[in-house]
Amino acid sequence: MYRKHLLYLTNERLLSVIWRNGKTLAAESFPVDAAGQAAFARYLNRCAKLRVYFLVDLIEQDFRLDTIPHVRGGDRRLLLDRKLNQMFRGTPFRHAIVLDRETAGRRDNRVLYTSITNPELLTPWLDVLDAARAPLVGIYSAPLLSVRLLKPLDQSAKHELLVTLHQDNFLRQSYTHLAKTKFSRMTPLGGALINNRVAAIGEEVRKTWEYLESLRYFEAGEALHVCVVADPKDLRGSAEMLPQHPGLEYEFVDVAVASKSIGLTQALTGSNAEWLMLHLLGRAAPKNHFARRELTHRSFIWRVKQTAIAAGAGALLVSASIGSANFIDGKITAQQVSQIQNETTRIELERQIIMRGLPISNVAPNAMGNTVKFYNQTVQEAPDFARALVALSRILTRFPDTEMSNLTWATTADPNKPTANSAASGLDLAGQATTGADASATIVVPVTGRLYQVLILAAKFENIGQDQRQTLEQIKGLKRAIEKDMSAMVRVLVQPLDPSANVKLRGSARPTPEKRDAEFAFKIILPPKP
Repeated sequence: MYRKHLLYLTNERLLSVIWRNGKTLAAESFPVDAAGQAAFARYLNRCAKLRVYFLVDLIEQDFRLDTIPHVRGGDRRLLLDRKLNQMFRGTPFRHAIVLDRETAGRRDNRVLYTSITNPELLTPWLDVLDAARAPLVGIYSAPLLSVRLLKPLDQSAKHELLVTLHQDNFLRQSYTHLAKTKFSRMTPLGGALINNRVAAIGEEVRKTWEYLESLRYFEAGEALHVCVVADPKDLRGSAEMLPQHPGLEYEFVDVAVASKSIGLTQALTGSNAEWLMLHLLGRAAPKNHFARRELTHRSFIWRVKQTAIAAGAGALLVSASIGSANFIDGKITAQQVSQIQNETTRIELERQIIMRGLPISNVAPNAMGNTVKFYNQTVQEAPDFARALVALSRILTRFPDTEMSNLTWATTADPNKPTANSAASGLDLAGQATTGADASATIVVPVTGRLYQVLILAAKFENIGQDQRQTLEQIKGLKRAIEKDMSAMVRVLVQPLDPSANVKLRGSARPTPEKRDAEFAFKIILPPKP
């Protein structure tokens, strides 16, 4: 975490602290006068570049409560600025906090208005910071910041009054309702009250309780819980010594316990609560309270610079990572290239050794290359009749009643063109093949690839009775088997009975033989090799 310059201004002194990660690195105190301001200006020459967090804890801080209509966004900001200007015309150090909403009527917003009523207490120190060009982050109210002590101390009463001691002779009382600050006042302790702080606390708390009760903050039966943070040695007494009142409940908390609850490791001497406030500010500063925009412009520029530096560092880190990855990839690629080159050299040496061992041939190399190319493109892909015949034989063995009478095989680029005449199948194939020159031509099997194989299968089922339906089912079963096992397209050229509706039915009174052969013929088309 960056070092921070924390300033704590009271009516008697300015405390300057260099803070980092919960530890005080250096501390200086300056009186509230011209000499103190001059000394502070010289002191800033050593730490002018540190961001400044200005905490004010003055008697001259006013608190007022009011309501505004429930609006949002820019309208609310304009309304609050107008209200602040009406209430606190004589000071630029003013702030408004929207607390909550009323539960009845229009449900207006409840607003807490606060300001430093005497700006002359603050302006000279800001002038010194501006002259040193120190980046001011914000000006903060100690009473508004002190409410952060309640949660670590487990103080969660509906009506809570936090009492702290400052510089031994000042008493700060901050009233919260439902954990929201409503009122705060600082009182100097004089005379006999300095030596009897318990009596001073009882007297001042009684006045505050009477004031709050006059504002009707309390309902019937409600009490004000008073949390006193101090060193037991400084109090020289306890809560039992205070005047008992049905509307007040006291609880004393050791300042050492309070410092431990907020993570302050620095040992505190006495009841001074300034170090508690400074630690809360350094650990997590709240939103700016009193500083105008022109006072914080250097801090804004500082944040922009730091963001740019962080972005540049991130980009540099990413670039370095990418460069490292590219360097490693380049090394791996170079190794792979070297391995490929070595493998190529080895293969070339083996090729040369093999070439030296081959017999000398008179055939030109280009002629051998053309021969190999011709074989790969034609003969290697030529149709295989033996494979087709073996596949068909395996299918016919599953149909023992089938007797093959003829088988014709041919290759063609057009499977729809007839490749055999009717006589080749041994059956009457009239109308299934063309006649004339094509039908009687000699079949030539070209030695080339990417051709269809066409088989004309003529066969019969022996001793088939009058059940023609069973005969047709057996023919269909054989057709499906050939299509499935040989991945072929099968066309029926001839079958014992034509079941189509185009054939005329003829009857005869002559007796029909009980058994006869059922002849049929298939055209089997095998596609080229893929």
